[in-house]
Amino acid sequence: DEASGGNPNCPNSPKPDVAGVAVPPSGYVQSGGALVPEGDPPVLEAASSLDLLESTGVPWDAIVNEGLLVPDYEIPADSWPNFASLPADEWPVVYVTGNATVGPGESGRGVLIVEDNVDMNGSFTWDGVVLVGGYLTSNGFQTVAGTTITGLNELLGETVPASDLGNGNKEFLYDSCKMKMAMKSAFGGLSEVPGSWAERWQ
Repeated sequence: DEASGGNPNCPNSPKPDVAGVAVPPSGYVQSGGALVPEGDPPVLEAASSLDLLESTGVPWDAIVNEGLLVPDYEIPADSWPNFASLPADEWPVVYVTGNATVGPGESGRGVLIVEDNVDMNGSFTWDGVVLVGGYLTSNGFQTVAGTTITGLNELLGETVPASDLGNGNKEFLYDSCKMKMAMKSAFGGLSEVPGSWAERWQ
């Protein structure tokens, strides 16, 4: 957990270590070099991709089809938020219909929801939660601190290709505090159930 202790907003951080990546059987492939993921364990293989996604507790069908979340920004109808002008304690929900391509200009925080595929380029950074229906392609020097879940459209009965982290230096970090801040803002009226990826919001 990258979260530091002593933050009054996250009194229970840091949390115990989690898996570096969680994938379906044989779902992690790396070309050469020492194993990149770090965690406990570095790579966790689930029985199947569907089992893995169901275990997250993400109510994906309700999010994309039933309006569970009311986005603060819906792309492309709205312009991308100007995070420099937002209060530091504002963690918006950004909902992208279809595919998304993000770079340094889209860097920010909150809950980023992409219905289909997302392409991360350049020095894009995000604090909080990234939920992707399709696959993620990452080329460049990205940093995501919080949690990232891809392939959620499998919960809708779709087949989703594997994500590709490509080339360049990047960090996809588990940060329980940034995840909590984003989820608390998005699901502020709902209660937590301890023990799941985001202390399962229901």
